[in-house]
Parts: sequence; C-alpha cells; structure tokens
Amino acid sequence: VHPPSVRPVRDFLTALRLRGGIVEIEPEGALSRATDELTSGKVVVCVADQVPRSKKHGIHGSFLGKPAWVDKAAAVLATRARVLFVVCGAHGEPGSEAVVVLDIFHPDGPGGVERLALRVHEVVEAFVRAHPEDWLWLHHRWREPKGLQASAVALPLELSAGEG
Repeated sequence: VHPPSVRPVRDFLTALRLRGGIVEIEPEGALSRATDELTSGKVVVCVADQVPRSKKHGIHGSFLGKPAWVDKAAAVLATRARVLFVVCGAHGEPGSEAVVVLDIFHPDGPGGVERLALRVHEVVEAFVRAHPEDWLWLHHRWREPKGLQASAVALPLELSAGEG
C-alpha cells in the first residue's frame, strides 16, 4: 500500500484492513514480499486504479476519457509468480455488497506485462463506468507520477530472461 498522507485516513484504512485480517505490504520491498506471499499460496490484492510511484513503473494509458498513467506493478507481480490475475469489483447497496469477478487473465497471455496492465486497467474502467456509485475515489487519479530522478530507488519491475 501507499499510505495516505492524511493521518486520520491512513489510521482508518489500516484499522479497517486489520479487522478484515488483511496485512498491508509497505512499498519498500513490496514486489519481493508479494511474490513470496503468492508463491506460498496466499492471495495478494492490488488496487488497480492507482498512479504509479514513478514514471518508470508505469505506462501511458487513459482513464475515463483522460490521459492517465497505468501502474504495471501488479502485472509484473502476476507474471513473476506465474499466477492468474483476477480482476474484481465490489458492487451493491451498503450492507449487501458483493465482490464480482470482472475478468481473469493468465500472465503468459499475449503482449507481455504492459499489455496485461492495460487490459486490467480497461476492465476496471468499464466497471467504474457501469457502476460509478461504487468507485471509491480518494486520490488524484490523473496526476503525473514522480519523474525519473537519479536519486530515486528503482523498483525491480523488469522481468529477468527466465521470467518471460
């Protein structure tokens, strides 16, 4: 997770996750830790409509008709761990919400990591268009991520030759 900068929001979300038995993975070392979790048979949830941490970790796309950056970290994660990428959305009236499987992608599909990231993003956008009342928007979705600063720590988002 990228902890929200507003402390009360961060505390609320952390408490909510803990009540549901959800363990947060902090950004530092997240890809390695999440890969370990997946390969040990656990489930990892990624929020698919976030702006990537830096331009290096994303690709250009669009969201709701405006240019937007698409984070490719979840696609890299699914490809590295060789697990299915299940895209879900929550829909329904408060108290009777249901988690709906929107699509399932195999990480070895055509187009590689970038195409997988764009396809997942398209599915999320279609869900938001169909159910805008169910999209919880707490961030500036169309902002520019950080640039490629020399001092920035690069996340290992590229696959090695053995990973595809």
